[in-house]
Amino acid sequence: SSSLHQLLSTPPYLMSLINSDLVFNQRIVIDGTGHVFGVLANIVAKNLILGAQIVVVNCDKIVRAGKLRRNVEERASFMRKRTLTNPKLGPFHHRAPSSVFQRTVRAKLNIDTTRGRKAFRRLSIFDGVPAEFAFVKQTVVPYALSTSRFRPQTKRVTLAQICEVHGWTKKDLVDRMTDENIERAKEVQSFENNVEELRQKAENKVKSNGDYQALS
Repeated sequence: SSSLHQLLSTPPYLMSLINSDLVFNQRIVIDGTGHVFGVLANIVAKNLILGAQIVVVNCDKIVRAGKLRRNVEERASFMRKRTLTNPKLGPFHHRAPSSVFQRTVRAKLNIDTTRGRKAFRRLSIFDGVPAEFAFVKQTVVPYALSTSRFRPQTKRVTLAQICEVHGWTKKDLVDRMTDENIERAKEVQSFENNVEELRQKAENKVKSNGDYQALS
């Protein structure tokens, strides 16, 4: 809808002025392809606080600015942090892009409060596109797209590239299953369109029949 598109185009620092009834209990499916990591996390967190139910797919294709080496070193520095006395106490570091993005969104919510915990439960994150969302219309966040946030010459890398260096091994599997789910969704949509077309032809044929008109 136009109101939803306007909301997703609003910068995070202006979202406090928006009426929360626009997104309360609405499910928003966002395609993370080509979105900037931090900006998208801010907008997702703001919408969760307003009461929206947000699903982010293709988290492995979210981008970050900078060269691959710099981002890998920054991630490696974070992954070295642990509790020296007992590492089992955390912090726990994830290797899947979806888990990395989910943790970033969680850091922007105050999960120590009931409001923050409920908002975090309304978030669903996926690498690739699951079968249940291959049929759903996916939206983008214009304010968070890398084409509008970065200069053309800015280096950028995807979360999948960074996480692969640190041990994520599911990229090929995710890509293959995503292609299969999208192809299956296209086949189902084509079948439904053909059924609808045949139904319309049958109705028109019956209505054009003189006997049908006489009986009606």
